[in-house]
Amino acid sequence: MNNPQFFLQDHKPHTTRLSFLKIPFNEMVLHFEQRLQELGLIWEWTVHHQKVSDELSLSDKIKMLEPFAQRYPNKYIILETASEWCLYMENGYRGTDVFSQPSYLSKTLGVQNISLYLSPDFKKDEFGAVMFHWRNGANKISEYAVESRTIMVHKETSKTTFEQSGKTFEFENLASYEKRIKKERLTVDMVAEYCKHFNIDLFNLDFFIKDVQHYLQPIKK
Repeated sequence: MNNPQFFLQDHKPHTTRLSFLKIPFNEMVLHFEQRLQELGLIWEWTVHHQKVSDELSLSDKIKMLEPFAQRYPNKYIILETASEWCLYMENGYRGTDVFSQPSYLSKTLGVQNISLYLSPDFKKDEFGAVMFHWRNGANKISEYAVESRTIMVHKETSKTTFEQSGKTFEFENLASYEKRIKKERLTVDMVAEYCKHFNIDLFNLDFFIKDVQHYLQPIKK
């Protein structure tokens, strides 16, 4: 069932900052739990983890991330999808930081990562961003960088900015990037269409409803 409002309104900001990693679900859970344990040695926490009941709705699973953390995330959910991608979510105070753990995991594990901003709020006194970001952790182009492609429209002040970097994909709507009104150069609908080329059915709730979900929570020692 296609339901953009579920993501754009009903559960924001949990669902307006999303990050997918192309890795088998069990491997993703294993590697991320190891990552949290490594961080736990520094921050002095242990990791509580559990399989999420398949009787819970997707909405209920997302609500497990509440309340929002005041500083650093302390709750995480890994969702298996109907394709080869996993969805990573955390309870940061603005939602998931799509450029922190996902970037690290993509590079360390050598897997693809797609991160999205889905906040097309560009009216007066509103601030938002729409972004499609892809990286291939298996293809390092320098000591610190991997192959990537980013297209983004964002408004953090009174000015709306459009920016892009990396090699374009054949499926991109390049003509849209030339529109006079910057907020129209990259839309949420375009991001959803781009995701389909990677076998991610972004706004289809059935895409995320799988029996296996995993919840992890670092607990202070």
